Amino acid sequence: MKWVSKAPLPTVGEPGEVRLVPETAEDLWHTYNMLAIGDALSANTIRKVAKESSTGSVESHRVHVTLAVKLKSIDFDPEGGELRLGGSVLSEVEGVRLGSHHTLSLECHRPFSLHKEEWDMVAIDRLREATSGEWSGADLAAILIKEGATGGLANVCLISNGMSIVRAKLETPPLPKQGDPRVVLGAKKAREHWFKQVLDAVVRHVDFGTVKCLVLAGPGFTKDAFYEYADCR
Repeated sequence: MKWVSKAPLPTVGEPGEVRLVPETAEDLWHTYNMLAIGDALSANTIRKVAKESSTGSVESHRVHVTLAVKLKSIDFDPEGGELRLGGSVLSEVEGVRLGSHHTLSLECHRPFSLHKEEWDMVAIDRLREATSGEWSGADLAAILIKEGATGGLANVCLISNGMSIVRAKLETPPLPKQGDPRVVLGAKKAREHWFKQVLDAVVRHVDFGTVKCLVLAGPGFTKDAFYEYADCR
């Protein structure tokens, strides 16, 4: 996490503002844990603005504006790498009513300013950890795979000291293992297609330049079958 115009750490129990730039998904996770309902956060966003012309007709268009909102909802999507922050608008901007609702979207490399009326030690410690400059990115990956009566499920995850992220979730319907030989053959091909999707997700999401270990786990023998499939590729 990059701390822009770095000032001394906020003081416990006192108001303060910091300007930050998240650089990784883990930074967004730190931000999520730093925020609280009632905080004020400002960032660049896109807002639909309506204007009335001299003839009385109303035209609407989208503009880039910097808005500050008082947070009422905080949602984190680790798979998509996005923080969605809903709240009431605090800053006066042309075409945007004071107090109207807006949802800010925070992503990596998008700067934001956070103001708290009262910083607590938990938020300060999280800020210190996030901006320490010590890289704690994912060095462990895991494939959690299983099959059951409702079908198959595989999650491809990245794990670091601070968090774990599901980068891909791949499902397949229940596959018959006996009956008409043609049906069984079709099920076998469908299973291999599912395994291929899982393997493709690993290649796409796991950087083996930084990931030191890949764990394959799950109940039953599905993990063994997937290992044999992957080992032949």
